[in-house]
Amino acid sequence: MFKNKLMGNKLMGISLVMVVLITACGVDMPPDTESEEPGTVQSELLRCGALCPYGYLPSYYLCLSSCGTCSTGGGWNAVQCDYVGTRASISASPQTVSVAAGAAGTTKICWSTTFLTQPVWIRVRVDGGPGKLFTKESDNGSACEYAKWIVAGHSYVFSIHTSDSDSAPVLASTTVTGVLAP
Repeated sequence: MFKNKLMGNKLMGISLVMVVLITACGVDMPPDTESEEPGTVQSELLRCGALCPYGYLPSYYLCLSSCGTCSTGGGWNAVQCDYVGTRASISASPQTVSVAAGAAGTTKICWSTTFLTQPVWIRVRVDGGPGKLFTKESDNGSACEYAKWIVAGHSYVFSIHTSDSDSAPVLASTTVTGVLAP
């Protein structure tokens, strides 16, 4: 019985430590942007946790009482984020693809991203329909992929998204059109 009581005390102590850690690190306050005019951004913001939103980079970490408790010895539970802007571009070469009747043509899609803290997804919409995943970029940088299925009479919009969803913010886009070869 003494052994069971000792184990129960240890488990309660571990549970208490877990609650403190989750409270200190797991709280995520949304940025205070509701009062701003549409299309404006804050030059800096404070957030509970360790992550900054798109377009912001961490400038320093701190302990805020509103974000829960901090560990002793210089622990932190919040981040100061400075606006740097997201930079993304996407291009197609060629943008107008000449295709023989009944055949498919090829275009080269190239993109570049900087100052992003999370991956991006390149999605494509055909003739304004629902988007489909073209490829996923796992980090900042640039890359190219070939789209070897461009058909005459169709329009293709390639977009850089912040997640694999049509409703996710679009950082940049380009349009490719398939035309019938003379």
